[in-house]
Amino acid sequence: MPKRPSMMSLSQVLEGTLKSLGLDKALVQSKIQKHWDALVGPVISAHAQPEELRFNKLYVRVDSSAWLQELTFLKPSLVEKLNAALGEKVVGEMILRLGHERGLRT
Repeated sequence: MPKRPSMMSLSQVLEGTLKSLGLDKALVQSKIQKHWDALVGPVISAHAQPEELRFNKLYVRVDSSAWLQELTFLKPSLVEKLNAALGEKVVGEMILRLGHERGLRT
């Protein structure tokens, strides 16, 4: 009896298509933005927002030096949570920048 090919979910097909078109970076950035508030919580989210993902480094804009200092200690756990939510190791390092939030670039 011939073996049936395994079925792919629509999300798998879309992700493969986006990757082949070179649009996978935009998809990952969208996922980061989507999960950010839930992962870091409303208090941190009010003071820090993901800005850009480049070369596996997530740049995060922080609104004060006090929050920059606080988030410096939380970076390893935040990176771990983000990668778990994304289902793959996309973020290797988090770079904190001081300044007004601008949001994630796409």
